Amino acid sequence: MRTYYAEVPPRVEYEISELGGGLAGLFADLTQWGLDNLPQVQTARGRFDSMHQGKLGPHPGPRNDGEH
Repeated sequence: MRTYYAEVPPRVEYEISELGGGLAGLFADLTQWGLDNLPQVQTARGRFDSMHQGKLGPHPGPRNDGEH
């Protein structure tokens, strides 16, 4: 939800709605899955990158190893 305050300077506050808040558990589970499986994801990503080196453009997402 968005709340606008007619102040100078203008101020806006955002908060999640009750409906959106129902997704909190799902996001927590997805976050935990990512943390639990990060080593396997990085290994798979490295295998894919080495198999396709020079065949694809630059990787679109952020990397933890300093590469882009």
